[in-house]
Amino acid sequence: MRLDQLVYIKEIERQQSISKAARELFISQPSLSVALNNLEQEIGVPIFIRGKQGVMPTLMGQVVLDKAAAILQMVEELREIKKLTDQEIEGEMTVFLPFLSSSDLGYYLVTYFQEKYPKVRLKLIESDVMKSIQGLAKAQADIAIVDFWAMEEKRIRQVAEEANLMYGFVAMDELCLFVGKNHPLTASTYVVSEDLTDYPISSNRRRLWEYFSGHVPKGLRQGDFFEDCEHLKKALIKKQNAVIITSKKAMNDDIYVQTGSIVPLKIEERLKRQIIIASLVGKRDKWAHTEGIIYQELCDCVKHYFNK
Repeated sequence: MRLDQLVYIKEIERQQSISKAARELFISQPSLSVALNNLEQEIGVPIFIRGKQGVMPTLMGQVVLDKAAAILQMVEELREIKKLTDQEIEGEMTVFLPFLSSSDLGYYLVTYFQEKYPKVRLKLIESDVMKSIQGLAKAQADIAIVDFWAMEEKRIRQVAEEANLMYGFVAMDELCLFVGKNHPLTASTYVVSEDLTDYPISSNRRRLWEYFSGHVPKGLRQGDFFEDCEHLKKALIKKQNAVIITSKKAMNDDIYVQTGSIVPLKIEERLKRQIIIASLVGKRDKWAHTEGIIYQELCDCVKHYFNK
Protein backbone atom coordinates (compact mmCIF):
# COMPACT_ATOMS: atom_id res chain seq x y z
CA MET A 1 0.00 0.00 0.00
CA ARG A 2 1.37 3.39 -1.01
CA LEU A 3 0.46 6.87 0.11
CA ASP A 4 -0.28 7.96 -3.45
CA GLN A 5 -2.94 5.25 -3.70
CA LEU A 6 -4.80 6.86 -0.80
CA VAL A 7 -4.56 10.23 -2.53
CA TYR A 8 -5.93 8.63 -5.71
CA ILE A 9 -9.02 7.10 -4.10
CA LYS A 10 -9.85 10.34 -2.28
CA GLU A 11 -9.69 12.22 -5.59
CA ILE A 12 -11.91 9.59 -7.26
CA GLU A 13 -14.37 10.07 -4.38
CA ARG A 14 -14.36 13.84 -4.88
CA GLN A 15 -14.78 13.68 -8.65
CA GLN A 16 -17.10 10.63 -8.65
CA SER A 17 -15.29 9.69 -11.84
CA ILE A 18 -12.05 7.88 -12.60
CA SER A 19 -11.44 9.85 -15.79
CA LYS A 20 -11.98 13.25 -14.10
CA ALA A 21 -9.82 12.19 -11.18
CA ALA A 22 -7.04 11.17 -13.58
CA ARG A 23 -7.11 14.63 -15.18
CA GLU A 24 -6.91 16.34 -11.79
CA LEU A 25 -4.04 14.09 -10.73
CA PHE A 26 -2.21 14.56 -14.07
CA ILE A 27 -1.93 10.83 -14.71
CA SER A 28 -3.45 8.61 -17.38
CA GLN A 29 -6.80 6.93 -16.76
CA PRO A 30 -5.37 3.40 -17.28
CA SER A 31 -2.65 4.11 -14.69
CA LEU A 32 -5.23 5.31 -12.18
CA SER A 33 -7.42 2.25 -12.82
CA VAL A 34 -4.46 -0.07 -12.27
CA ALA A 35 -3.55 1.69 -9.00
CA LEU A 36 -7.17 1.39 -7.82
CA ASN A 37 -7.39 -2.30 -8.75
CA ASN A 38 -4.09 -3.05 -6.98
CA LEU A 39 -5.30 -1.36 -3.81
CA GLU A 40 -8.65 -3.18 -3.88
CA GLN A 41 -6.85 -6.51 -4.31
CA GLU A 42 -4.47 -5.71 -1.46
CA ILE A 43 -7.16 -4.85 1.08
CA GLY A 44 -9.56 -7.48 -0.26
CA VAL A 45 -12.69 -5.35 -0.79
CA PRO A 46 -14.07 -3.30 -3.69
CA ILE A 47 -13.86 0.42 -2.91
CA PHE A 48 -16.11 1.77 -5.65
CA ILE A 49 -19.12 0.63 -7.65
CA ARG A 50 -18.67 1.59 -11.30
CA GLY A 51 -21.78 2.61 -13.26
CA LYS A 52 -23.05 4.78 -16.08
CA GLN A 53 -23.48 7.72 -13.69
CA GLY A 54 -19.89 7.44 -12.45
CA VAL A 55 -18.45 5.73 -9.36
CA MET A 56 -19.82 5.54 -5.82
CA PRO A 57 -18.22 4.05 -2.69
CA THR A 58 -19.29 0.63 -1.52
CA LEU A 59 -20.25 0.18 2.13
CA MET A 60 -16.78 -1.11 3.01
CA GLY A 61 -15.25 1.29 0.52
CA GLN A 62 -16.56 4.22 2.56
CA VAL A 63 -14.78 2.80 5.61
CA VAL A 64 -11.56 2.63 3.58
CA LEU A 65 -12.05 6.22 2.37
CA ASP A 66 -12.61 7.49 5.92
CA LYS A 67 -9.46 5.73 7.09
CA ALA A 68 -7.55 7.16 4.12
CA ALA A 69 -8.73 10.67 4.98
CA ALA A 70 -7.49 10.28 8.58
CA ILE A 71 -4.10 9.00 7.41
CA LEU A 72 -3.68 11.82 4.90
CA GLN A 73 -4.60 14.37 7.59
CA MET A 74 -1.91 12.99 9.90
CA VAL A 75 0.61 13.06 7.06
CA GLU A 76 -0.24 16.71 6.42
CA GLU A 77 0.25 17.52 10.09
CA LEU A 78 3.66 15.83 10.04
CA ARG A 79 4.61 17.85 6.99
CA GLU A 80 3.44 20.99 8.76
CA ILE A 81 5.80 20.23 11.63
CA LYS A 82 8.66 20.02 9.15
CA LYS A 83 7.64 23.40 7.73
CA LEU A 84 7.55 24.89 11.20
CA THR A 85 11.09 23.71 11.93
CA ASP A 86 12.25 25.60 8.85
CA GLN A 87 10.80 28.91 9.95
CA GLU A 88 10.41 30.90 13.15
CA ILE A 89 7.17 30.34 15.04
CA GLU A 90 5.63 33.53 16.29
CA GLY A 91 2.51 34.57 18.16
CA GLU A 92 1.16 34.99 21.68
CA MET A 93 -0.23 32.47 24.13
CA THR A 94 -1.88 33.32 27.44
CA VAL A 95 -1.25 30.82 30.24
CA PHE A 96 -2.79 30.56 33.72
CA LEU A 97 -0.31 29.37 36.37
CA PRO A 98 -0.82 28.28 40.00
CA PHE A 99 0.10 30.90 42.61
CA LEU A 100 2.63 28.97 44.64
CA SER A 101 4.80 27.86 41.73
CA SER A 102 4.23 30.77 39.37
CA SER A 103 7.35 32.75 40.24
CA ASP A 104 9.79 29.85 39.69
CA LEU A 105 7.84 27.96 37.04
CA GLY A 106 6.96 31.18 35.21
CA TYR A 107 10.60 32.23 35.03
CA TYR A 108 11.55 28.74 33.82
CA LEU A 109 8.89 28.76 31.08
CA VAL A 110 9.67 32.26 29.83
CA THR A 111 13.41 31.57 29.75
CA TYR A 112 12.88 28.28 27.91
CA PHE A 113 10.57 29.74 25.31
CA GLN A 114 12.67 32.82 24.70
CA GLU A 115 15.59 30.58 23.90
CA LYS A 116 13.68 28.16 21.69
CA TYR A 117 10.97 30.44 20.27
CA PRO A 118 12.18 34.06 20.49
CA LYS A 119 9.08 35.32 18.65
CA VAL A 120 6.54 33.52 20.85
CA ARG A 121 5.20 35.76 23.61
CA LEU A 122 3.94 33.98 26.72
CA LYS A 123 1.53 36.01 28.82
CA LEU A 124 1.46 34.46 32.31
CA ILE A 125 -1.41 35.05 34.73
CA GLU A 126 -1.56 33.74 38.32
CA SER A 127 -4.81 31.99 39.13
CA ASP A 128 -6.26 29.17 41.21
CA VAL A 129 -7.83 26.02 39.76
CA MET A 130 -11.46 27.07 39.59
CA LYS A 131 -10.73 30.55 38.29
CA SER A 132 -8.48 29.01 35.65
CA ILE A 133 -11.26 26.67 34.53
CA GLN A 134 -13.77 29.51 34.42
CA GLY A 135 -11.30 31.72 32.56
CA LEU A 136 -10.57 29.07 29.96
CA ALA A 137 -14.28 28.46 29.43
CA LYS A 138 -14.63 32.20 28.71
CA ALA A 139 -11.60 32.13 26.34
CA GLN A 140 -9.60 34.43 28.64
CA ALA A 141 -6.53 32.25 28.13
CA ASP A 142 -5.30 29.49 25.85
CA ILE A 143 -3.91 27.10 28.47
CA ALA A 144 -3.97 26.63 32.22
CA ILE A 145 -1.39 24.79 34.30
CA VAL A 146 -3.20 23.86 37.52
CA ASP A 147 -2.21 22.12 40.72
CA PHE A 148 -4.55 20.45 43.19
CA TRP A 149 -4.60 17.82 45.89
CA ALA A 150 -4.54 14.32 44.39
CA MET A 151 -7.86 13.39 46.05
CA GLU A 152 -9.55 16.16 44.05
CA GLU A 153 -8.61 14.83 40.62
CA LYS A 154 -11.96 13.18 39.90
CA ARG A 155 -13.85 16.38 40.75
CA ILE A 156 -11.47 18.57 38.72
CA ARG A 157 -11.81 16.29 35.69
CA GLN A 158 -15.60 16.46 35.98
CA VAL A 159 -15.64 20.26 36.27
CA ALA A 160 -13.27 20.55 33.30
CA GLU A 161 -15.48 18.24 31.23
CA GLU A 162 -18.58 20.25 32.11
CA ALA A 163 -16.73 23.41 31.01
CA ASN A 164 -15.89 21.72 27.68
CA LEU A 165 -12.15 21.66 28.38
CA MET A 166 -9.51 19.08 27.57
CA TYR A 167 -7.52 17.76 30.53
CA GLY A 168 -4.03 16.29 30.59
CA PHE A 169 -1.91 14.96 33.45
CA VAL A 170 1.58 16.51 33.47
CA ALA A 171 3.41 15.74 36.71
CA MET A 172 3.15 15.06 40.44
CA ASP A 173 4.41 17.25 43.29
CA GLU A 174 4.03 17.41 47.08
CA LEU A 175 2.90 19.95 49.63
CA CYS A 176 5.66 20.20 52.22
CA LEU A 177 6.48 21.92 55.49
CA PHE A 178 9.60 24.11 55.62
CA VAL A 179 11.27 25.92 58.53
CA GLY A 180 14.40 27.97 59.20
CA LYS A 181 17.60 26.05 60.01
CA ASN A 182 17.46 26.96 63.73
CA HIS A 183 13.82 26.04 64.22
CA PRO A 184 13.13 23.63 67.16
CA LEU A 185 11.25 21.22 64.89
CA THR A 186 14.40 20.42 62.92
CA ALA A 187 15.49 18.27 65.88
CA SER A 188 12.37 16.07 65.61
CA THR A 189 12.66 12.65 64.01
CA TYR A 190 9.14 13.07 62.59
CA VAL A 191 6.74 15.96 62.95
CA VAL A 192 3.08 15.25 63.77
CA SER A 193 0.19 17.71 63.48
CA GLU A 194 0.14 18.34 67.24
CA ASP A 195 3.72 19.66 67.04
CA LEU A 196 2.62 22.45 64.73
CA THR A 197 0.21 24.15 67.12
CA ASP A 198 3.09 25.92 68.87
CA TYR A 199 4.24 27.76 65.76
CA PRO A 200 2.54 30.14 63.30
CA ILE A 201 1.98 28.58 59.88
CA SER A 202 2.28 30.82 56.85
CA SER A 203 0.76 29.64 53.58
CA ASN A 204 -1.74 30.28 50.87
CA ARG A 205 -5.20 30.05 52.49
CA ARG A 206 -6.29 27.26 50.16
CA ARG A 207 -3.08 25.33 50.78
CA LEU A 208 -3.52 25.54 54.56
CA TRP A 209 -7.02 24.09 54.23
CA GLU A 210 -5.85 21.40 51.81
CA TYR A 211 -2.89 20.37 53.91
CA PHE A 212 -5.03 19.47 56.89
CA SER A 213 -7.76 17.84 54.76
CA GLY A 214 -10.24 20.56 55.66
CA HIS A 215 -9.84 19.93 59.40
CA VAL A 216 -7.30 22.45 60.72
CA PRO A 217 -6.02 21.31 64.15
CA LYS A 218 -7.57 23.12 67.08
CA GLY A 219 -5.25 25.75 68.50
CA LEU A 220 -3.14 26.03 65.34
CA ARG A 221 -1.57 29.46 65.10
CA GLN A 222 -2.19 30.75 61.61
CA GLY A 223 0.52 33.06 60.34
CA ASP A 224 0.60 35.30 57.28
CA PHE A 225 -1.08 34.33 54.02
CA PHE A 226 0.66 34.97 50.69
CA GLU A 227 -0.34 34.07 47.17
CA ASP A 228 3.18 33.33 45.92
CA CYS A 229 6.12 31.29 47.14
CA GLU A 230 8.57 34.19 47.05
CA HIS A 231 6.76 36.06 49.85
CA LEU A 232 6.46 32.86 51.87
CA LYS A 233 10.22 32.34 51.74
CA LYS A 234 10.91 35.91 52.78
CA ALA A 235 8.42 35.60 55.66
CA LEU A 236 10.18 32.47 56.88
CA ILE A 237 13.57 34.18 56.87
CA LYS A 238 12.15 37.07 58.92
CA LYS A 239 10.24 34.87 61.39
CA GLN A 240 12.51 32.04 62.45
CA ASN A 241 9.82 30.37 64.58
CA ALA A 242 7.36 30.11 61.66
CA VAL A 243 6.49 27.13 59.47
CA ILE A 244 5.45 27.48 55.84
CA ILE A 245 3.39 25.19 53.62
CA THR A 246 4.31 25.20 49.96
CA SER A 247 4.98 22.85 47.08
CA LYS A 248 8.21 20.87 47.20
CA LYS A 249 9.31 21.80 43.70
CA ALA A 250 8.78 25.51 44.33
CA MET A 251 11.51 25.25 46.99
CA ASN A 252 13.92 22.65 45.64
CA ASP A 253 15.91 25.03 43.47
CA ASP A 254 15.77 27.91 45.91
CA ILE A 255 19.09 29.35 47.06
CA TYR A 256 17.89 29.39 50.70
CA VAL A 257 17.19 25.65 50.58
CA GLN A 258 20.44 24.87 48.79
CA THR A 259 22.48 26.80 51.38
CA GLY A 260 20.56 25.31 54.31
CA SER A 261 18.90 28.50 55.53
CA ILE A 262 15.53 26.83 54.92
CA VAL A 263 15.04 23.10 55.49
CA PRO A 264 12.17 20.66 54.84
CA LEU A 265 10.67 18.91 57.84
CA LYS A 266 10.47 15.15 58.18
CA ILE A 267 6.79 14.47 58.68
CA GLU A 268 4.68 11.47 59.62
CA GLU A 269 3.09 9.53 56.80
CA ARG A 270 -0.45 10.82 57.37
CA LEU A 271 0.72 14.42 56.92
CA LYS A 272 2.06 13.80 53.41
CA ARG A 273 0.02 15.52 50.70
CA GLN A 274 0.51 14.83 47.02
CA ILE A 275 -0.62 17.42 44.49
CA ILE A 276 -1.25 16.91 40.80
CA ILE A 277 0.07 19.23 38.13
CA ALA A 278 -2.22 19.13 35.11
CA SER A 279 -2.89 21.10 31.95
CA LEU A 280 -6.24 22.29 30.69
CA VAL A 281 -6.95 23.68 27.24
CA GLY A 282 -10.23 24.79 25.70
CA LYS A 283 -11.65 22.58 22.97
CA ARG A 284 -11.65 24.13 19.53
CA ASP A 285 -12.94 22.82 16.20
CA LYS A 286 -9.62 23.66 14.58
CA TRP A 287 -6.58 24.40 16.64
CA ALA A 288 -3.73 25.78 14.52
CA HIS A 289 -0.72 23.49 14.13
CA THR A 290 1.51 26.19 15.56
CA GLU A 291 -0.56 26.41 18.75
CA GLY A 292 -0.62 22.64 19.06
CA ILE A 293 3.16 22.42 18.86
CA ILE A 294 3.66 25.20 21.41
CA TYR A 295 1.10 23.58 23.74
CA GLN A 296 2.97 20.26 23.60
CA GLU A 297 6.29 22.02 24.14
CA LEU A 298 4.79 23.87 27.10
CA CYS A 299 3.53 20.64 28.71
CA ASP A 300 6.90 18.95 28.14
CA CYS A 301 8.64 21.93 29.71
CA VAL A 302 6.35 21.86 32.78
CA LYS A 303 6.86 18.10 33.09
CA HIS A 304 10.63 18.56 32.98
CA TYR A 305 10.44 21.35 35.59
CA PHE A 306 8.57 19.19 38.11
CA ASN A 307 10.43 15.95 37.41
CA LYS A 308 14.02 17.09 37.14
